[in-house]
Formats: sequence, structure tokens, C-alpha cells
Amino acid sequence: MRSGKMRCGLGLVGALILASMSVSPPSRAEHPSLLRPAVCRGRLLRLEGQWLRAGAQGLFLSRDQGASWQRVGQGLAPDTVPLVLCAAPSDSRRVYLGTLRHGVYRSDDGGETWRSAHHGLPEASIGQILVHPEDADLVYVATDLYGIYRTRDGGESWEPANDGLPVPLAYRTFTPRLVMSPVDSSRLYVLIGAPLHSHRVGHAVYRSRDGGDRWERFADLPDETPVEDLRISRYDPRELEVVLDGKVLRIRDGEITEDARLWEPTEARQESRIAEALDFDAGEIAVLHDDGTLLHVFDLEKKTLQFTPIGSGGFAVALSDLLFEEELGQQLALRNDDALEIALPFRFPFYGRDRDRMFVNSNGSVSFGGRRLSPNPSTVSDLPMIAPLWTDLDPSTRGGVFLKATSERVVVTWNDVPEARRSNVNTFQIILERDGRFMLSFRRVEAQTGLTGVFNGNVLAQILFGRSVDFSDRLPLRGSTLPAVYELFDGVFRDDRIAQRFYQSHADDFDMLVVFGASSIPHDVTDGPFVYYKPIRNDVNGIGQSVGTFHGGPQAFGSQGRLQGFLNMNTLSRYPADPEQVFHNGVYSALTLLARETGRRWIAYVNFNDGGVESSALRSYANEWSFFLDTDASVMGGNNWVDNGDGTFESLEAALRYSPLDHYLMGLRSPRDIPNFFLIIPPDGYTRRTASSPPEVGAIVPGTPKMLTLQQIIQVEGQRSPAYPRAPTVFRQAFILVVPKGETVSVSDLEKLDRLRTEWEIFFRIATGGRARIFTRLKTPS
Repeated sequence: MRSGKMRCGLGLVGALILASMSVSPPSRAEHPSLLRPAVCRGRLLRLEGQWLRAGAQGLFLSRDQGASWQRVGQGLAPDTVPLVLCAAPSDSRRVYLGTLRHGVYRSDDGGETWRSAHHGLPEASIGQILVHPEDADLVYVATDLYGIYRTRDGGESWEPANDGLPVPLAYRTFTPRLVMSPVDSSRLYVLIGAPLHSHRVGHAVYRSRDGGDRWERFADLPDETPVEDLRISRYDPRELEVVLDGKVLRIRDGEITEDARLWEPTEARQESRIAEALDFDAGEIAVLHDDGTLLHVFDLEKKTLQFTPIGSGGFAVALSDLLFEEELGQQLALRNDDALEIALPFRFPFYGRDRDRMFVNSNGSVSFGGRRLSPNPSTVSDLPMIAPLWTDLDPSTRGGVFLKATSERVVVTWNDVPEARRSNVNTFQIILERDGRFMLSFRRVEAQTGLTGVFNGNVLAQILFGRSVDFSDRLPLRGSTLPAVYELFDGVFRDDRIAQRFYQSHADDFDMLVVFGASSIPHDVTDGPFVYYKPIRNDVNGIGQSVGTFHGGPQAFGSQGRLQGFLNMNTLSRYPADPEQVFHNGVYSALTLLARETGRRWIAYVNFNDGGVESSALRSYANEWSFFLDTDASVMGGNNWVDNGDGTFESLEAALRYSPLDHYLMGLRSPRDIPNFFLIIPPDGYTRRTASSPPEVGAIVPGTPKMLTLQQIIQVEGQRSPAYPRAPTVFRQAFILVVPKGETVSVSDLEKLDRLRTEWEIFFRIATGGRARIFTRLKTPS
């Protein structure tokens, strides 16, 4: 018999409401010179003091920020399928609902009661609603078959606004996309999809200068373009944007750009204008451009490193402009992750030994005494080696590795060799001189991560204990007798320097910094954590953390004292476009990962009193809740376990919210409000899963429940201080995007990150049961 414990609250609701959210239009106060129409295609609406959600089962209203929901919809037909919600900017109580084949409904009380407002509308599905910014009665809808319809009286009557449009729209690739100019409400644009199976007619943008009375063909899109959206540029209200699969096409909203040929197929023009300043705020995202100090990526292109042996067995190193041997010689038959042994025409002295043979490794190195096949510099190698650029290269797909040998020198060149599974090219070479000198020259390197240096034996150990050098900044090196001189270009953030740069242009108003890298930054070479939270300051007792500062404290990061933590969220390319899509460990989305890393500020450090013995069994070694802990599907780990009544337990949910215990540790609940919980004790010899296993919906484990109380934690850690209700419930985070050196910011990256930032504020509110809020705006909220 299953336990009666079922979770029907925030986790499922949160998952549903974020799946198709519609962002409310910004306040006109932010940009008083611009009009802000409501352009809606989503099913979640945030109103003043409440949320309205449309789902397959009808309409639901929440007055407590998503903590609970009640069904509404009085006046709707029983078989109504809601598709899109939209609130009038000039009257937040006026809400319009577009449906599947049932036209439009209108509410004048924030969604509680409805009346039909579709007289004159054909039987069609409503894919989009646009409400005039200053007139709640002037509404446009885009239908799937019959184009654009307009009402001037709040839905009492509708008229077609299709003169000049190719209606009917049957068998088109998508429902029309409609936008209004923010500088002239009579100017409308609509994107009409190409007919299916047509090779002669493509997608096209139409323009109306008179509020939809007449339309003219404005711009043709490239053939077979996968279109996602039409919108007004947030960076320039005079520009129109068509969002494609991975890029944005733009046209200037003005008389001089009526020729469709002015569409540009890349983001280059807009991006260059956005990135005129080195650092700037793009809306609520702080953009920092790397100047060589923020990201540890390869920076030796068009340079040569010259190594000269010294008598004690080490090397002096100097940096010069590029010196490159143009004659490449013979191509070597190297495949991916391959090596070839060659005989040297002289005995090459290297770390006290003369070498007459060496291996040329396809992954950017030469080694002595054996081949080095691994593409990963973090793996153990006991081979002496010289690495111009040790990274995952594949000469079997393009370019090649060449050898030229004379009685005085040996030249090995990697010429136009791409990284594995990538389309970049890399040209560099090593020149070995008979007297033991050698040069590493880099003509063109598009790879951003890798290892450059010289090693006498165990590479991994020497990365830990050898001589790390910034070759572009710390030379000449007069001489080193250590067994390694190298630079590891690992592509990771330099957290303290990013924070310091941020605070040069922003106030010390944030509890945490949340940092993402641009999509163009490659994944880390080394096997480090995907994301991490770096604690900087803790002033809370009773949560299992020491009170004090860490990693140099706030001052080391440029803060005068407020900063508590730094979230490194890796590169945006690691995340799907939908912040709610599960992609990590089978349970985590971008939103729940953000929740987990934010939660590390307070959660999953505590021990408990286990019969007079302090126990850490509640948590894993990674300071997340134990897989076996009943955590109510906490984002911090564990599962929502139910007792099957047969000696086994099943996980119903995982990684959806903060648990009641989490709330206590965050300072959001009183100790007396925290229910008891249990830890599953598996039988001896059970090894299928451990405390460190990630959460897993549907997992079934054997064991016996060990019932626990919050008091057992307090007996070890003490009472939380500051305690509820004196503890803070409002927190501020700044979202930062780091762009590689020499690159411009990607508009698609900004859009992706801003969507995540916006939805994160909502998710955090839901995940805490409405008990706490996070603000992510760069300016202090009023």
C-alpha cells in the first residue's frame, strides 16, 4: 500500500506554467518615449498581485505568486481550449483570451469571469493577440487560416484587416506573427509563412501604415529559412528583427530601407553597434568583454616561443613575433588520436638525455619514449614531451601534420588541422634545433583551449606542481629548473577578475553574481565541475557553515562587503533554449540548476544528532542532500520518496523546488513549521546507488526509513541566526555575460540569457512557496 503522501503543488504547477510563459510588457515608465503594446502568444500572464494560467484543463488563478491555484473561467464554453492570454497595457483588469476554434473571450475583472467577444470572427484558432498600448478596446488577432482581424470596441465586433495579405492562409508553415511599431501605433508588420510544399513562394514581411487597413509586401526572406519569430529590436526601436534558427535578420524601420535586399543574413552589423563600448549593460545583462584577463583562453597567435636549455637542465623562455618555416615537407599519415614514431637525424638533448627518436602525436605534441594519444591534457602521462598546443585535433578530416628534417633541425607542422568535431583550423609548428633549442610558433589558432609547454615526465602532476607561466605576459623567463614550464588554456572564468571588472561600473548592491560565458567559448579542457557556487561571505549561524569570509572575502572580488557568493554557470551553449527543458543528469533544467547553485548559499551543509553521535548522512560529499533523503523533491538533491509498503521506496518527483528544510536553512520558515522527514537506510551490501547519486524520478530502492526531526539538526548546529522572521527574504543577483577577446556579443546569447533571467525570478518565487524573492535588475528596484 502506497503512502498517502503525494505532491500536487508547486513542482507540477511550476513545471506547467513556465512551459509556455508570456512576459508582460515593460512599464512605459522605463522608456516614456516609446509605445508598449501587449504582444502575446503565451499562456501565463502576470497581473497586478496575481497570475493567470491557461492549460489543457482550463484557466487557473493564483493570488500567492504561484503557491496555490484555483480554477476560474465562469462564462467560458465547456469545451473551450485556451491558447493565448493577453492583458491590456492601459487596463490591467482587461484580459483577452484566444482559443482553439472558439474565437476570443474578454474579462474585465482580471480573469475571474468571462464573456464572448468574437462577433464577426471566423471559426479559426487564435495564435496571437496584440492590444494597443493606450486603447484597451483596440485589439488585433492573428488567426491560423484567415489572417489578421481587428476590433475597435473591445471585441463587440470584429472586421478583417487583410487588404493586401495572401489570405486564406491554409497550409502555411506557421501562424502569422504580428508586431506594432513602438514609435507609431498605426504602423504594423506581419510575417506570413510560406505555403507548405511551395518552392516558388517564401516567407514574407508585410507592412501597414494605417493600422491594418491596407498592407504592402515589405521584405522577402531567403528561401527555405526556418523562421521562429518577428519582433521589434530591443536595442533600436526603428529596426525590425526576424529570428531564425541560430541567427537574426534585421531591417531598418524607415523609408530608406524598403528594399528587401537590405536584409542582412548575419548578426554582424547589429552586434558591432551593440559592442561599440567595451563593457555595457544590454537591458538587465551586464556584458563584459574579455581583454585577456577574464578568460583563460589561447592568446599566442602570430607569436613564437623560444626555449633555450640552461646548464642545470631547465629552460630560458622568450616570446617574439612569429617565426615560421614555410616549407612544410612530407605529410605524415596521422589519423584522429594517432601517433607516429620517427627517427631524428641527430641526437636531441632534452632534460639531460640525448633523444634519437620521438613520437609525433596528432593532438598537438611530440613525446619521447612513447606515444601520447589522449586528447585531454588532464590525463596522466609519464612521457617527456613538448606540446605546442595539446588539444583534441583531428588531421583526418582536414589539413595535415607535416615533417621536414635536415641534419641541423627538425620541423613538425600542424597545418590547417581542425579540432575534433569542429570546423575551425589551426596552424602551428615546433622546430627542434640540433643544440637542444626549440621554438613553438603559432600562425593561426582558432582553438581557444589547450596546453602549451614542456614536460619532463608526469604531465598531470606537473600541472599541479610545475611552473605555470603566462607566456603572453610573464616573459622572458630567465631560467627554470623545474620539470615543467607550461600554460594551460582551460577556458575557465577568472572569477575574481570578472567581479572586479563588474564593480568598476556597478554599485555594490548585489548578494550574488551569476556569470555565463558566451556560446562561442568552448567547453573546458579539464574535467572540472559543470557549474559551481563559490562562497565569499557567510554571516548566518546554524546552517553548518563557518561564519566569516572565503576566497579573500568580498574585497578580493571588488565588493566593499555585501557580496556573498559567485555563481559560475559555464557557457550558454551548454543550455537548451527553453530554460525549463531538462538536460542535466536527467532531472535538472537551467532553472533548477540556478536554484541549486543559489541554494548552496545556505543549504546542505548540516549534520544531525544520531543517538548522541554527530552524523553527516543527510548530505553527500558534494554538499547536496543524500540521494536517500526524503527532501520533497528539493533542487538540492534527494527525492520525494513514498513507502511502497513492501520494504522498498519509490521516487515520485525530483529537483523541482526548495523543501521545508531548505526553507528553514534559508531563513524563510520557523522551526515549528518544519515537518519530520526520513532517511532511507539501504541494506548492507546495497551498491546500486549511493548518497552521491543524482536525483532520479522513478527510482526504487530497498531499505528502512529512519525518521528525523529538525531538532536533531539544531542539537548539532544550533539555532539559525538570524532566524525567521528577521532573516532577509529579498535577494539581489546580477547576471553577467562574458564575451571572448576580439568578439562581439551575440544578440541570440542576450535573448537566451534574458529569458532565463526573467523566468528565474518567477521560478524562485514559486520554488520558495512565495516566501522569498530574487531581483535581477542591475539598478536598485524602487
